[in-house]
Amino acid sequence: MFWYSIRRLNLFVITLLILTFVGYSLVRLDPESYWAAQTFFPGWFDYVTQLSQLDFGVTKAGVPITQELSAVLPATLELCFAAFIISLFVGIPAGTIAGMRQGKWLDNIISFSSMVGYAAPLFWIALLMIMYFFIELSMVPSRRSL
Repeated sequence: MFWYSIRRLNLFVITLLILTFVGYSLVRLDPESYWAAQTFFPGWFDYVTQLSQLDFGVTKAGVPITQELSAVLPATLELCFAAFIISLFVGIPAGTIAGMRQGKWLDNIISFSSMVGYAAPLFWIALLMIMYFFIELSMVPSRRSL
């Protein structure tokens, strides 16, 4: 277990380094960017240092990005919590029923629907849910109905 944890920690560090390289490279594509004028590795080190201090910079309008993030974080956490609760109340009973009825038609239906849900693109599922809950059921007012 110890070596497994060490391997996972190494993969985490490598993935984080690759993501910072990609993010820094994307920021350097803008010729007006502060990072475009710097050489690669010293600029990347400064970039990682600022990220580690949670200094994400400012938007084009001059608003700090941490302020923008703090404005949307409560709604994001609310959605994550709601999705977690729904997945618990749907997933655990469905998995239990599929396990108890292994090889039967109910197991096949549950397995098929879970694979379809897992394979479908999230943006498409989100659009279908918007259409259904906002437009068809009118559960939450949409811009069109205001």
